[in-house]
Amino acid sequence: MGVKKENIHFLNIKTQRSDEYVLRDYTEKVENIGKHADLVIAPSSHDLNVDHVFAYKLALICFRPIQYRTRIVSMEIMSSSEWSDKPFQANYYVDISHTIETKVAAVNKYDTQVQPFPHPRSPEAIRIKAQQRGLEVGYQYAEAFHIIRWF
Repeated sequence: MGVKKENIHFLNIKTQRSDEYVLRDYTEKVENIGKHADLVIAPSSHDLNVDHVFAYKLALICFRPIQYRTRIVSMEIMSSSEWSDKPFQANYYVDISHTIETKVAAVNKYDTQVQPFPHPRSPEAIRIKAQQRGLEVGYQYAEAFHIIRWF
Protein backbone atom coordinates (compact mmCIF):
# COMPACT_ATOMS: atom_id res chain seq x y z
CA MET A 1 0.00 0.00 0.00
CA GLY A 2 3.03 2.26 0.04
CA VAL A 3 3.20 2.91 3.79
CA LYS A 4 6.78 3.15 4.98
CA LYS A 5 7.75 1.06 8.01
CA GLU A 6 9.15 4.13 9.79
CA ASN A 7 5.64 5.61 9.66
CA ILE A 8 4.09 2.70 11.56
CA HIS A 9 4.02 2.94 15.34
CA PHE A 10 2.68 0.50 17.92
CA LEU A 11 1.71 1.36 21.49
CA ASN A 12 1.73 -2.29 22.60
CA ILE A 13 -1.71 -2.17 24.17
CA LYS A 14 -3.15 -5.65 24.65
CA THR A 15 -6.15 -6.36 22.42
CA GLN A 16 -9.50 -5.87 24.15
CA ARG A 17 -7.69 -4.75 27.32
CA SER A 18 -7.47 -0.98 26.81
CA ASP A 19 -9.89 -0.46 29.70
CA GLU A 20 -7.01 -1.59 31.93
CA TYR A 21 -4.81 1.32 30.80
CA VAL A 22 -4.74 4.99 31.73
CA LEU A 23 -5.12 7.39 28.77
CA ARG A 24 -2.55 9.77 30.26
CA ASP A 25 0.10 7.06 29.98
CA TYR A 26 -0.22 7.21 26.18
CA THR A 27 -0.96 10.85 25.38
CA GLU A 28 2.67 11.97 25.22
CA LYS A 29 3.60 9.04 22.99
CA VAL A 30 0.77 9.80 20.56
CA GLU A 31 1.47 13.55 20.61
CA ASN A 32 5.12 12.90 19.71
CA ILE A 33 4.17 10.56 16.87
CA GLY A 34 1.49 12.84 15.44
CA LYS A 35 2.57 16.37 16.32
CA HIS A 36 2.95 17.28 12.65
CA ALA A 37 -0.16 15.45 11.45
CA ASP A 38 -2.77 17.50 9.65
CA LEU A 39 -5.40 14.73 9.75
CA VAL A 40 -6.16 12.05 12.33
CA ILE A 41 -8.61 9.27 11.50
CA ALA A 42 -9.95 7.65 14.66
CA PRO A 43 -12.55 4.97 15.28
CA SER A 44 -16.06 6.06 16.18
CA SER A 45 -16.78 7.03 19.78
CA HIS A 46 -19.80 4.69 19.69
CA ASP A 47 -18.02 1.51 18.58
CA LEU A 48 -18.58 -1.58 20.67
CA ASN A 49 -14.88 -2.36 20.72
CA VAL A 50 -13.31 -0.84 23.86
CA ASP A 51 -9.98 -0.42 22.07
CA HIS A 52 -11.66 1.71 19.41
CA VAL A 53 -13.23 3.98 22.03
CA PHE A 54 -9.85 4.25 23.78
CA ALA A 55 -8.21 5.31 20.50
CA TYR A 56 -10.98 7.86 19.85
CA LYS A 57 -10.57 9.45 23.29
CA LEU A 58 -6.81 9.44 22.89
CA ALA A 59 -7.10 11.32 19.58
CA LEU A 60 -9.32 14.02 21.11
CA ILE A 61 -7.03 14.47 24.10
CA CYS A 62 -3.80 14.49 22.10
CA PHE A 63 -4.94 16.89 19.42
CA ARG A 64 -6.70 19.65 21.33
CA PRO A 65 -7.50 22.63 19.09
CA ILE A 66 -5.63 25.12 21.29
CA GLN A 67 -2.35 23.28 20.80
CA TYR A 68 -2.76 21.69 17.35
CA ARG A 69 -4.56 22.50 14.12
CA THR A 70 -5.12 18.84 13.39
CA ARG A 71 -8.32 17.81 11.66
CA ILE A 72 -10.02 14.80 13.23
CA VAL A 73 -12.55 12.49 11.63
CA SER A 74 -13.97 9.23 12.89
CA MET A 75 -14.28 6.21 10.67
CA GLU A 76 -16.76 3.43 10.34
CA ILE A 77 -15.48 -0.02 11.29
CA MET A 78 -17.48 -2.94 10.01
CA SER A 79 -18.95 -5.17 12.75
CA SER A 80 -18.23 -2.61 15.42
CA SER A 81 -19.78 0.69 14.34
CA GLU A 82 -23.08 -0.69 13.09
CA TRP A 83 -23.69 -2.96 16.07
CA SER A 84 -23.78 -0.10 18.57
CA ASP A 85 -27.00 1.39 19.90
CA LYS A 86 -25.95 4.69 18.27
CA PRO A 87 -25.53 4.30 14.52
CA PHE A 88 -22.54 5.83 12.75
CA GLN A 89 -23.44 9.33 11.53
CA ALA A 90 -21.59 9.96 8.28
CA ASN A 91 -21.19 13.60 7.27
CA TYR A 92 -18.11 13.43 5.05
CA TYR A 93 -17.59 11.09 2.09
CA VAL A 94 -14.61 10.21 -0.07
CA ASP A 95 -15.01 8.71 -3.53
CA ILE A 96 -13.20 5.35 -3.58
CA SER A 97 -14.63 4.16 -6.89
CA HIS A 98 -11.13 3.78 -8.36
CA THR A 99 -9.60 2.24 -5.24
CA ILE A 100 -12.26 -0.15 -3.92
CA GLU A 101 -10.24 -3.23 -4.90
CA THR A 102 -7.17 -1.78 -3.14
CA LYS A 103 -9.32 -1.38 -0.02
CA VAL A 104 -10.57 -4.96 -0.24
CA ALA A 105 -7.01 -6.24 -0.77
CA ALA A 106 -5.81 -4.23 2.25
CA VAL A 107 -8.57 -5.61 4.48
CA ASN A 108 -7.74 -9.13 3.27
CA LYS A 109 -4.25 -8.64 4.78
CA TYR A 110 -5.94 -8.82 8.21
CA ASP A 111 -6.52 -12.54 7.77
CA THR A 112 -7.62 -12.96 11.40
CA GLN A 113 -10.38 -10.40 10.89
CA VAL A 114 -11.79 -11.34 7.48
CA GLN A 115 -14.79 -13.65 7.68
CA PRO A 116 -16.95 -15.41 5.07
CA PHE A 117 -20.03 -13.65 3.70
CA PRO A 118 -22.50 -12.54 5.04
CA HIS A 119 -20.22 -11.31 7.84
CA PRO A 120 -19.68 -7.51 7.65
CA ARG A 121 -15.90 -8.01 7.34
CA SER A 122 -16.15 -10.25 4.29
CA PRO A 123 -14.81 -8.87 1.00
CA GLU A 124 -18.33 -8.96 -0.46
CA ALA A 125 -19.80 -7.01 2.49
CA ILE A 126 -17.02 -4.42 2.31
CA ARG A 127 -17.91 -3.78 -1.34
CA ILE A 128 -21.63 -3.66 -0.51
CA LYS A 129 -21.10 -1.14 2.32
CA ALA A 130 -18.89 1.02 0.09
CA GLN A 131 -21.56 0.86 -2.60
CA GLN A 132 -24.26 1.83 -0.09
CA ARG A 133 -22.16 4.80 1.07
CA GLY A 134 -21.57 5.73 -2.56
CA LEU A 135 -25.30 5.67 -3.28
CA GLU A 136 -25.82 8.17 -0.44
CA VAL A 137 -23.74 10.80 -2.27
CA GLY A 138 -23.75 9.84 -5.94
CA TYR A 139 -20.54 7.80 -6.23
CA GLN A 140 -20.16 4.20 -7.28
CA TYR A 141 -18.24 3.51 -4.04
CA ALA A 142 -17.49 5.79 -1.09
CA GLU A 143 -15.82 5.75 2.30
CA ALA A 144 -17.84 7.47 5.02
CA PHE A 145 -16.44 9.52 7.90
CA HIS A 146 -17.81 11.73 10.65
CA ILE A 147 -16.11 15.11 11.04
CA ILE A 148 -15.16 15.73 14.66
CA ARG A 149 -12.96 18.79 14.12
CA TRP A 150 -12.11 20.52 10.83
CA PHE A 151 -9.95 23.61 10.35
